[in-house]
Amino acid sequence: MKIRVQKSIVILFILISATAVLIGSAMVVSDWLLLFINIPALVLMLIMFHAYFGCYYRLSEDQFVAYFGLFKTRIPYDQIKKISISDSLLAAHALTFTRLAIVADKEYLFSLIHPDDQEAFIKFMKEKCPNAEIDL
Repeated sequence: MKIRVQKSIVILFILISATAVLIGSAMVVSDWLLLFINIPALVLMLIMFHAYFGCYYRLSEDQFVAYFGLFKTRIPYDQIKKISISDSLLAAHALTFTRLAIVADKEYLFSLIHPDDQEAFIKFMKEKCPNAEIDL
């Protein structure tokens, strides 16, 4: 089952603003050194847009998979120990500021997520991870 990610419009605004500033400065500046700095920055912004629009979760039969652009995190259901609400500002597979933290016992692996339909996600996770502590 594929689950969409709830996205913050503030983060999209920041991405668009930063891209506009980079493009504007690349057009105005004639110094080659600054141009060589702006080109990698623009490539990075393209990667960030890809991550913003290419972020989703997949719930398979045996594992939770978070896709964030080019990156992928897999957590088997039998390793999930806790699901709780987190206000952590760590970079994660969530594009909002309030997130769900999934903690697994494999070397203290955790993932911060925020699905669109949080109730359906929690219901599914309760079925797949009956031993996990769900603290909401």
